[in-house]
Amino acid sequence: MAELQMLFTPGVIGTMRVPNRIVMAPMVTNYATADGYLTDRSIAYYVERARGGVGYITIEHATVAPNGRGSPGMLCLFDDSYGSGFTRLIEAVHREGGRIVVQLNHAGRQALLHCSLGEDKGIVAPSAIPCPVRGGNPRELTVEEIRSLVDAYAGAALRARRAGADGVELHMAHGYLMFSFLSPFSNRRRDEYGGDAAGRMRFPLEVLDAVRDVLGEDFPVICRLSAHEYVEGGLVIEEGLRIADALVEHGADALSITAGSAITYRHTMGPYYQPRGNLIHLAEAVKQRVEVPVIGVGRIPDPRLAEEMLRAGKADFIAFGRALLADPHLPKKAREGRFDEIIPCIACNSGCVDRRLSAGLYTACLCNPLTGNEEELRVAPASKRRRVMVVGAGPAGLQASLVASQRGHEVSLWEQDRRLGGNYRIAVLPPGKEETARLLEYFEGALRRSRVRVEMGKR
Repeated sequence: MAELQMLFTPGVIGTMRVPNRIVMAPMVTNYATADGYLTDRSIAYYVERARGGVGYITIEHATVAPNGRGSPGMLCLFDDSYGSGFTRLIEAVHREGGRIVVQLNHAGRQALLHCSLGEDKGIVAPSAIPCPVRGGNPRELTVEEIRSLVDAYAGAALRARRAGADGVELHMAHGYLMFSFLSPFSNRRRDEYGGDAAGRMRFPLEVLDAVRDVLGEDFPVICRLSAHEYVEGGLVIEEGLRIADALVEHGADALSITAGSAITYRHTMGPYYQPRGNLIHLAEAVKQRVEVPVIGVGRIPDPRLAEEMLRAGKADFIAFGRALLADPHLPKKAREGRFDEIIPCIACNSGCVDRRLSAGLYTACLCNPLTGNEEELRVAPASKRRRVMVVGAGPAGLQASLVASQRGHEVSLWEQDRRLGGNYRIAVLPPGKEETARLLEYFEGALRRSRVRVEMGKR
């Protein structure tokens, strides 16, 4: 549609042709097994996003080494035994017409000790400096170990290509291993892998060179970079721009620009009190320097906002993260002009961030109970049509009414108040929480389009 002309213009990253400018950002789900293998739940989750029409999907980070897991359900790709699961996932996404990129990572000092799958249980880092959030006692990597990790990244990249991936993304952001080498906050080495900017860039650039060598020039390699750390004594945008230049010189086909680390994830995964598009200025700064496509990210819940950013030349592609947890069919609905039907992301960070980072549980979504349950909770026609009464029009009652109606039941929703929403209306009142009211607006619109009979003022 003309309103979103830029967003739905095809694009190219290396040799990968992308049907539109919407990228699914990599997001940890913890859907993998305890040993890091893909599950049916993982595949159903990604396939649903492919059906929704994203330009390409970035699979959440997969570790290149046994001691590089950052969460209990993190994927692994350090061994050939993991390849068949990736093949199964990638083929399923391709059957839906989707494209898929595998993100490769090592959590470094942000790894969790009990998640290691190797004999060596130690947490490793460029320097023996604990992560202020994760804690632990990381030991400094030896030069021999660093070179071994370069080979590990190259091996994992080759496995991704053999599994049928359309590209790989190297994770150089958010405080993980490669970024911790780039940052003066976490890299205090005095050898060739530390010191000045050139030394701190050495390991990530060696990884990129090795990956480029094993994959060849015809396979897309994307680098995800925190261009600003937002930590005193950490990486700042001026140095981030020099790193971006170097990555392009060493063969990166595109740059995905983000920010922050575990210490400052309020920037990385900005909650409702952060402004929309809180990181897009970083992508814009990088785009002014490099000739390859730049992917922008940072609390962009509305496809119309993404269109504005593309038209303003702030990025070449826009990565949607939590918005695709809330509604995997956001691209399709936007393309058809059905904006009111998009289940909103309200940036509450309840199910997607706090749930997995604080509790170590699998990713869910406050606004969409089907997220992570795509097969188990798929809405299907009921075998017998019934008359259903739902009492109470809070969020649970609203959702129950809509699902019952979608299944073919005759639904009455009774609410003793004169307004929908129940106690949720109180939650949206404090200053700064206006964003969260979008969920009620969605429910109100969905009810109007449904066959649910709403009875207000009924006790």
